[in-house]
Amino acid sequence: VRNNGPTEMILFVLSLLSGLNFLARTLAVVIAHGPFTSYEGLYTSSYWTTALLSHALLSLLIALCLFGAAALDVMKALKTETLTDPLSGLLNRRGFEERAMLVLQHCATAQLPVTLVLADLDHFKALNDQHGHAAGDRVIADFAAKLLSAAGTGGVAGRIGGEEFAVLLPLSDLGAARLFAETIRTLYSASRIDGLPPETRVTASFGVAARTGDEGLDPLMRRADEALYKAKRNGRDSVCMSYQRPETVVLPNRTSAG
Repeated sequence: VRNNGPTEMILFVLSLLSGLNFLARTLAVVIAHGPFTSYEGLYTSSYWTTALLSHALLSLLIALCLFGAAALDVMKALKTETLTDPLSGLLNRRGFEERAMLVLQHCATAQLPVTLVLADLDHFKALNDQHGHAAGDRVIADFAAKLLSAAGTGGVAGRIGGEEFAVLLPLSDLGAARLFAETIRTLYSASRIDGLPPETRVTASFGVAARTGDEGLDPLMRRADEALYKAKRNGRDSVCMSYQRPETVVLPNRTSAG
């Protein structure tokens, strides 16, 4: 069954019933009526009327399911298009936020760790001005491909700005997310990009923040963004972390009884 969706499953069942209908009708006529001695007897029997009605009903249901499946495919394609960045192939900002909030809710319910990694391409505007927009597009597409490959099926990767990217990593603590970011940073800075001179080195800066408590997406992104700008201020091509300090509990002074 294609895509294992509800409409496809119903269509499969109806097609199966349509095939079984022919076998069931044959058995029913033999058991209930016995063999017909003429075509006139067959055409005037209640069996023939029932057969025509059942066949027409199943055909109508199959046609409706086909129209429904086609409509759902179009709606799904349109939704995917509205949530996907065409250049990078990653989720756009809206798509990333929608998917990320679902993952955060699941991790909160299951009490699983989750970490956010923000990345920004260093000196991208200067690179765009010097080598052209086509080269800039290739830089974005190449970086996005590396992010998507490293994030795997469990991570949520998106392009949330011109040269800014985000990856939400469920089941990852701060150390694992830092290793993820360092791997991408090292791999990307050492790779060559088609259309750029061999001596041109493209780098990226990263900010990493692990979710604490029931922290929402917005505060988590703010902390990761602060870590990212710290990496920019520290000279770029680096990974900085956001360490969330636990709240300090102030206990009242106890006075001893006199």
